[in-house]
Amino acid sequence: MSEFTITKHWLNKHQTHKGGYTRGQIEALNLPWPPPPKWKKAICGTVIGGNEKVAFEESRKSTSDPKTITVKCLVRDFTKAQLTEIIDYTINLREVIKNGMS
Repeated sequence: MSEFTITKHWLNKHQTHKGGYTRGQIEALNLPWPPPPKWKKAICGTVIGGNEKVAFEESRKSTSDPKTITVKCLVRDFTKAQLTEIIDYTINLREVIKNGMS
């Protein structure tokens, strides 16, 4: 793979949905965790290899269990029938995850 010059635009483009960076991303840039203050400014203009570029971009994905989903809502916003359907769906989904997709 070819070399790549780090830019502020590229760094911002690959932030997590919360506006930060994962440990994997920082380590892909050969920086310590946690990164030092003003690391983004210091690293702009640095040339990295294509493998490091891809590792940084792919490490943006969450490292948490992809099966864990948190939904925040108010119970009062649903009818009893809707809540029953949600609970049944959740139980079914847990079984599918536990037993694997078939």
